Amino acid sequence: MAATLANQGINPITGERAIRDEHVESVLSVMASCGMYDSSGGWIYNVGMPAKSGVAGGVLAVLPGQLGIGIFSPRLDEQGNSVRALEVCRELSRHWALHQFNPPYCPQTGRRLVYTSADRNSSRMRHPADYARLERLGRVIVVVELQGNLAFASIEPILRQLDGGSAIEARSLILDFHHVSGINDVAGRLLAELAGDLRRRGTNVSFTHAQRLPSLRDAVGSHLGNDPLVADLFRFSSTDAALEWCEDELLEAVEPERFLRIHALREFELTTDLTEEELDIVAALLAPRRFADGEHLMRQGEAAGSLFLIFKGIVAVQLGTGGIAEQRLASCSTGTMVGEMAFLDGKERSADVVAEGEVECGELSVRGFAQLEQSAPGLYARVLRNIALALAAKLRKANRAALVLGAVRDQDGA
Repeated sequence: MAATLANQGINPITGERAIRDEHVESVLSVMASCGMYDSSGGWIYNVGMPAKSGVAGGVLAVLPGQLGIGIFSPRLDEQGNSVRALEVCRELSRHWALHQFNPPYCPQTGRRLVYTSADRNSSRMRHPADYARLERLGRVIVVVELQGNLAFASIEPILRQLDGGSAIEARSLILDFHHVSGINDVAGRLLAELAGDLRRRGTNVSFTHAQRLPSLRDAVGSHLGNDPLVADLFRFSSTDAALEWCEDELLEAVEPERFLRIHALREFELTTDLTEEELDIVAALLAPRRFADGEHLMRQGEAAGSLFLIFKGIVAVQLGTGGIAEQRLASCSTGTMVGEMAFLDGKERSADVVAEGEVECGELSVRGFAQLEQSAPGLYARVLRNIALALAAKLRKANRAALVLGAVRDQDGA
């Protein structure tokens, strides 16, 4: 109970909200003023934590935003408080400097991390030309990760920076609430005002990972009313999904025709530096395949018989079979290949690959590729090298994302 109150009304074990955050301050105020009966004044002076005792010998004490303490010992003093529980709280407060009116100087910002799509992309695997475009143009897609309990003091500097800086030139702004433990009505209203202002300037705004913050949706709804912007703000549950949509929207605006379909085999990484004659040989090995929405290209655990070049559409890489909810790990779009890892090492598929909408592919079988080693060993070696380079590019993409996320440690240290 104490830890839940210290955590702005959210059970720290289950993550479920037990009491609305606006009521927590009322409960703690009553605890601080009279929770220890006639000794409440001396208690808040000496121990400095809102507390509540019961005549059965229980005491709970709360240090808001940090910890909760629960103690039981049935022997009571003349005020009806547990003697040993009082001493435990006094000793803890003295030993660990827990008095709420003597907090350590620990400047805390509500901003955890800021990056753009030029720094870190979504989990969608794209054609190298698309990555080059995002590296050049992706600074107009801004992601801001928030943290902690958001109130006026912690959110106002961030909003001031966004309203006068990085968000001004942004085509899309994503606010990530994954690391936010609580938010009050004032902070929610300020965020709603920011979203409305930016939308009027033509910026797409998304609030992600907000499922555990019903007070945020309530505050936004009360401020914006029936404005369609409310639904738009919360349409993406994850930052990766929002980032993927923003990247798609930008790339389609830059080159709409190419975004929908790859027309030439030469555009794939697998065929880099091949001659026209060699392209014809590889083309003869590809079997055209079509997949309807929801149809599996491959299944987790099955033997690898081929890899696929995606000429049109998007496929999702998912985990979870046998009744377990499917989990989307990544997606692959037009101009990429999928299934190359098991294709190379001959082991079982590590995930499901499912069509998202209509998909057109070219399928390169393991058997056909093995025959190429006999008939054209030089071509075989170059294609094998290109597959390896494509895998290396995926690894480098993951490393770049790790470096960006590693900046959290540097920012916290600063």
